[in-house]
Formats: sequence, structure tokens, C-alpha cells
Amino acid sequence: MASHAGAPPRWPLVPLVPLLLPLLVTCLTGLDGGAVSAHQPAEPAAGEACLASTLDLLWSTVGRIVRSAVEPEVAELAGRLAGLQTQLTELAVRLDRIQGVQEAPNSTVQIHLQEIEAGLKKGHLDFTSKVDGVQSQVTELMAKIAGPGVLVGAGASVPHHIASGPALRAAHRYGRL
Repeated sequence: MASHAGAPPRWPLVPLVPLLLPLLVTCLTGLDGGAVSAHQPAEPAAGEACLASTLDLLWSTVGRIVRSAVEPEVAELAGRLAGLQTQLTELAVRLDRIQGVQEAPNSTVQIHLQEIEAGLKKGHLDFTSKVDGVQSQVTELMAKIAGPGVLVGAGASVPHHIASGPALRAAHRYGRL
């Protein structure tokens, strides 16, 4: 785990040993350090109480050290998790909106798409009818130019000098001449 700026220093457990070792030795040997005789053991109950007290102190100190080392990272991870949960919620809302648009035939987007499609179909029909009108005018014009008795239309032969204009070439292409 990496150290973060502003986080409390992470203490290894090694500095605790010199502090707690004399207390632990005193409790285990039963020597109180202030007795008249250094070899005279203290009462067993006092030794057990001392040992229990030392272990409690040791565990609480270790717990504080571990908490101070881990809490900043846990807080950072909790913040990241909250951010990811927020993003996930936003994405779920967006997905619901997208699915709603795709499923709802009366949605604004669908209505606009239908209007555009209808306009394109109408425009195509208008264009086709105008092309047909121009083609019929070209056919009439060619009939006037060719004179009476000349067949103009599908399967008719038109002299090369007459069939050289762009409109006439288009008429040939669409099978109108």
C-alpha cells in the first residue's frame, strides 16, 4: 500500500518491541522491578493481571497503528467506489432513455424520422413526376421537329443531330425514346 500525502505515518511494529518488552518480561517473570529482592516473584494473580494488561495495551496499540495506516486508503477506495456507482447510475439512466426512444413509436425522435421519411418519399414522387413531364415534352418536341409521319417514342429512330442534347440522351436512357 502506497503512502499518501497528508496521511499519518505508517509505523512498523518494530518500534513497539523496545517499549513493550520490559513490561512483558516483568509480567512473565513476576519481577516487579521495585521489590526488595530482585529474585522474589510477585503474586501469580498480579503477574496474570500484568500480562493481560500488557496484551491489551499491545493489541490496542497495534490496532491504532493498523487503522491509521489503512483508514486513508479505505476512505480513498470508498470515494472511488461512490464515484463509480454514480457513473453506473448515470449510464443506466442514459441506457433507459435510449431504450425508451427505440421502443416508443410516438417519441419525438421517431415522429421526426417519420416526417423526414414521408418528405423524402413525396420529394421522390414529385421529382419522378417532373421527369415524366419533361420526357413527354421532349417527345412532343421531337415529334414536331421530325415532322408529320415520323414515329417518335419507344422503338423509334431519331436522327443523330436531333438526339444530341442532354435531355434527349436522358430520354433515351430512361427508355422514353
